[in-house]
Amino acid sequence: MENVGRIEISERLTEISKILMKIVEKDVNVNVGAISAQILAEIAKKSRFSFSALALRAFPVVFDKLKDKNAILRDALVEFCDEAANTTPLSAYSEAGLSNKNPQARQQTALFLSRFFAKNDPKIVETEEVKQLAEHILKTSNDADKEVRKAALRIVAAVQKCLGEGVAKRLLAEVYHDKLKTEKLPPLIEELEKEFESSASPEMLRLAKHYKIGSSSTSAPPKTAAGAPKRLSSAVAPRRAPPASAAPTRRAPSPKAPVVAPTRRAPSPKAPVAPVAPVKPKPFVARPAPNFGKPRAAVAPARAPQITQRAPAATRPATSAIRVIPIAPNVVRNGAPAAPRKPIEIARPQTSSGIAAPGAPRSRIGTKFGWKWTENGLKKPEIFMKKA
Repeated sequence: MENVGRIEISERLTEISKILMKIVEKDVNVNVGAISAQILAEIAKKSRFSFSALALRAFPVVFDKLKDKNAILRDALVEFCDEAANTTPLSAYSEAGLSNKNPQARQQTALFLSRFFAKNDPKIVETEEVKQLAEHILKTSNDADKEVRKAALRIVAAVQKCLGEGVAKRLLAEVYHDKLKTEKLPPLIEELEKEFESSASPEMLRLAKHYKIGSSSTSAPPKTAAGAPKRLSSAVAPRRAPPASAAPTRRAPSPKAPVVAPTRRAPSPKAPVAPVAPVKPKPFVARPAPNFGKPRAAVAPARAPQITQRAPAATRPATSAIRVIPIAPNVVRNGAPAAPRKPIEIARPQTSSGIAAPGAPRSRIGTKFGWKWTENGLKKPEIFMKKA
């Protein structure tokens, strides 16, 4: 590739480039991936704008592969990104890497965009793409990773160098409201101006001219010589000045047409409305309750109610008048006297032969200490009586 000048993308070279992209994406060997990326960068450099179709397929793969921390592979991928950016406009790949989940990939994508904007100037930059990227740049400037935030501020500095401070403040106002971030911008802008100069690079000028981006694509009208008289177009005749002696003539006012009052139409007679017959309500029909999945039981036909006719009063037997006496409360209905209640007695101790006699002691302890069982109850022994 080093000894070859300009090349054209053929079908065979397209197949080889796709194989190299797969190697960069899936090969585990870092050195093999780095060499493949370098070959793709040389193809993009020497084929120029014919490489744009392959660049669109390669950018998402390369931005995702930038998460690799190996310096050999990372440097080769960065070189490819810079060369491929000279073959296709920014609108084709602007939002590919800033939304990556890996912070290393977001950082390297932000650094790539800062280099791209630093190589442009206000005449050839795509302002609409910068507006679309503004939201992603602001989100990246507040990233949790410190290195990603630094790379995002580098994008802001490149945008200010490219479009000017006024446009940058309008598009990225949130960054300029933060004093800590604003203080870091001037040294970054000076560093970018030293590295990429203040004017646009020749690669970016060639890209803008090819895709007709910015004001550089519009050609200026041809300049005429200083002493040559201007020719009038044949389609437009020159106006002649009226003579000074001729008095200005005024046109007579045109007669106005008479104003005719609008005519109103008579209302059309309304047709008689026929009376509407009242709607009779439908008779109520009893319906069985719905059964949800259960077998229906046989419903017996409804029977007509049997009406019994009462016999006339002449044929009915005469009944004697019965006097109903109300029952007084707390009175036995049968009239029998209530049985006398038995007095509640104290339970007697039981023995093996049955209930003990009334005079028998309740237990051995009672006999020991002299307790006696009488009809009136237990009696204290005389020993305790005397002491009391």
